[in-house]
Amino acid sequence: MRNLIIFSLIIILIVSLSRKDVWSGYFYPDASNLSTWVEAEETFNNIEACRSWARQEADLYLLENYSSIEEYKWDYECGLNCKHRDGFNVCKETIH
Repeated sequence: MRNLIIFSLIIILIVSLSRKDVWSGYFYPDASNLSTWVEAEETFNNIEACRSWARQEADLYLLENYSSIEEYKWDYECGLNCKHRDGFNVCKETIH
């Protein structure tokens, strides 16, 4: 019985250590209307990669839709270990 408990604890430890944090990116082209967003097709290994993606999305959107950066206000979120649940994305943490 003791060996089974030790074995189970080792398996749980291995599984928990092998999980990598995954970041998901959400870009909002209009900061005053958060009901419209673009979700990154890929996931990211770290927060900086997610933020970089958001800046690239903003640059592309600006080039296609606005003549002046002064009139363009966008926003983004990066979510940690997000899961789709009941039609929503639920993230362990969201960072700006």
